[in-house]
Amino acid sequence: ARGLAGGYGGGRVLDGAALQVRPGEAVALLGRNGVGKTTLLRALYGMLPLEEGTLLWRGQEIRGLRPFEINRLGMSMVPEGRRLFPNLTVLDNLRIAMRPGGMALEEIFELFPRLATIRHSRAENISGGERQMVAIGRALLAPADLILLDEPFEGLAPAVVNEVMAAILKLRRRVAMVLVEHHAEQVLAVVDRAVVLVNGRVAWQGDARELAADEALQARLLGLVDPPAAAASPDPSTQRIPETEHA
Repeated sequence: ARGLAGGYGGGRVLDGAALQVRPGEAVALLGRNGVGKTTLLRALYGMLPLEEGTLLWRGQEIRGLRPFEINRLGMSMVPEGRRLFPNLTVLDNLRIAMRPGGMALEEIFELFPRLATIRHSRAENISGGERQMVAIGRALLAPADLILLDEPFEGLAPAVVNEVMAAILKLRRRVAMVLVEHHAEQVLAVVDRAVVLVNGRVAWQGDARELAADEALQARLLGLVDPPAAAASPDPSTQRIPETEHA
């Protein structure tokens, strides 16, 4: 994704945003509230019309395609809020997404053993963590080389977060992932790279371990640690990223 610009109601949320994901790579998309993280995922998945920019999937321009067309090319979305069919069972919510070439149901139950136990429960009667497991499983039942996960740990109890995190670790290298997360500390340990958005564009990107180890940098970009600790670090949003980094 290069030079993406677009938003809602005539206002720009993305203003030159860029992102690259390599096969099998896990990327954390970070930033404060309102900087465009979810909007960027929606743009990648064809849910947001773009004013400017280029979207390439394996060299093919996909800007302007609809979400189901992008899905058929091998990209899946796990939206914030899960968006299951509440009156259908867990099993039926999963079966709806099944397509040849995707994971088998048995693999989903191995990834999330709890779903095998509650497979005949209606989605409206299961917990938020269980719904998140169904949403991730649903995305994997269609052939996917890239999974976009929007706030996968939002509102989950710590024990459930650990369970979902363990499943994501099992998926590493099997499928590429982009994880939008407000709390960087939850994802930096399980991703390869981090990309930080500020005002709709990339302010920083690099090795996730580098960002995890630099509290001053986190404070500047994300406001996650005490401001005095950040005093020694220059504001990275003012630093120019070479064009090759946006490719």
